[in-house]
Amino acid sequence: MSAGEHNHRQMDETIKTQTLEKLVENFVNKGYPEFKPVQHTTQVVSGINHKYKIQVGKNVYIHAKIHENTKGELSVLSVDEGKTLSDAL
Repeated sequence: MSAGEHNHRQMDETIKTQTLEKLVENFVNKGYPEFKPVQHTTQVVSGINHKYKIQVGKNVYIHAKIHENTKGELSVLSVDEGKTLSDAL
């Protein structure tokens, strides 16, 4: 897979939901009533960029971009709120 390619797939166990929830909530400095990852893509760079579509309420979604470095350490790059299920990840 080249650096520009994305692999679309259903949410897997690459990053456990609880770890993902904690990372995202710390980044935005708030909690969500729900936290259900529904879609996950990856991009191979120097490490891996993970993009998640996450349901955080009734018909309310966020997009989170997480970088996993070559040592497996995770950091949040961005969180976009106000998304819908039909919004492209």
